[in-house]
Amino acid sequence: MSTMPRNSLRSCRGRFSSLVLLGLLLSAPALAADTDTPDTELQAAVQACHEDPAWRVGGAAIGDCLIERTRDIDRDLTRRLQALTARICTHRDEKVLQDGAALWSLRRDLECDLVTRSPGNTPAFVNGAACRLRSAFQRQADLGFLEDYMTPRCARFEHLEAASRTAASLTDDSVPIEGTPLSWRVERTSATLRLASGTEDLGEVPLDQGFCDAEAATDGDDGCAADGIHVIRNAGNSDELWLLVVTRKGVHGQRARLLDPRWPEATPELDVTGPYGLDWAMDDGRLVVTLHDPDAPGGQETVWWQGVEED
Repeated sequence: MSTMPRNSLRSCRGRFSSLVLLGLLLSAPALAADTDTPDTELQAAVQACHEDPAWRVGGAAIGDCLIERTRDIDRDLTRRLQALTARICTHRDEKVLQDGAALWSLRRDLECDLVTRSPGNTPAFVNGAACRLRSAFQRQADLGFLEDYMTPRCARFEHLEAASRTAASLTDDSVPIEGTPLSWRVERTSATLRLASGTEDLGEVPLDQGFCDAEAATDGDDGCAADGIHVIRNAGNSDELWLLVVTRKGVHGQRARLLDPRWPEATPELDVTGPYGLDWAMDDGRLVVTLHDPDAPGGQETVWWQGVEED
């Protein structure tokens, strides 16, 4: 049998047509010439399957062997992704990792299913299994890069109760933020939050439909405990302050925004709405907001924010 031209190694067809059960493995010189790590790992896996007596029972057995190997690697990928997620400082970045994993999985399914269907015989089944395993090897390399170079430094925040007010304790008075020249005040009649630094007016923020009425807030009805203006501060950097503004939104909903008190016109760092209300808490230096949404799994969605320490 003639040796496969090296150039064919660069094509999908050349990679996978060599993996069928008829023993068409790449020759040792060609394997050494291919420096693509996922390819070399794939060839080693194919060789191991050929040499394993447990998979010598029929034409599709090598494909079944490769599928088992892929499942093992997929479990490793899940563990490593969970470890990477634990490093993340914001819900937004957590979603980036989750979306990236979902897109990779979808791409693998689409492309490798195409290989399996082309033309849908036993060699194509083996080639499709090889496609999935090669993709898993590549994903391992990609996660390895993130593990080596993604090093966020998460900040830890604390709730300043003295500078905060729930809906039940709101008045028309200005509330100073301790240790700073900043203060805030709610104009309840116009549903507006006004911010100041000393005598300088920094601007205003509309408060949607405002807060629970005084009676409901006092009784603790309809999730009113979350409503209000809450100040949180970076425990390691007292100059970094945020206002968590929780207001009514729609018939049953509540909206939570995280605002910089120095720049009221800036885009909120966090802006989420619970269709049927929300709860929030500080958990080990992290702001956690639970949105009550009947359309979400389990009837609720958790969003969190922690922030990153800057140089």
